[in-house]
Amino acid sequence: QLQRLHIDIENLREEKDSEITSTRDELLSARDEILLLHQAAEKAASERDTDIASLQQELKKVRAELERWRKAASEYEKEITSLQNSFQLRCQQCEDQQREEATRLQSQKQSLELTSDLSILQMSRKELENQVGSLKEQHLRDSADLKTLLSKAENQAKDVQKE
Repeated sequence: QLQRLHIDIENLREEKDSEITSTRDELLSARDEILLLHQAAEKAASERDTDIASLQQELKKVRAELERWRKAASEYEKEITSLQNSFQLRCQQCEDQQREEATRLQSQKQSLELTSDLSILQMSRKELENQVGSLKEQHLRDSADLKTLLSKAENQAKDVQKE
């Protein structure tokens, strides 16, 4: 029995040693696996950090580009507003010039009409002066004729009184 017990103890010891060795191997294997997982996690974290840094850099570039586009759009809007104002001013100037030209042409037309009317009036005045001159001459002739007639009549009246 003692020998049997001794064999059982020996078997149990061997089993225990085997189990300890097996557990130790599993523990080493688990430690290696944890180490690999830890390295993989560190590598993934490093890659993630690299990706984040890269994306942040890209985001910074995109934001800078967006800001350039905003500034360019703002400049274009200012230029468009300036061109619209310039165009409106030119349109207003053209309208003013057209109005001035129309007024000038109307004034010229009125001036020509007045000049024509003045010319007609001057011709009418000359004709009237000529007529007045003719009438004066006629009046003088008639007056002279009447004086002559009066003188003859007075002479005849004197002759009649003498008789």
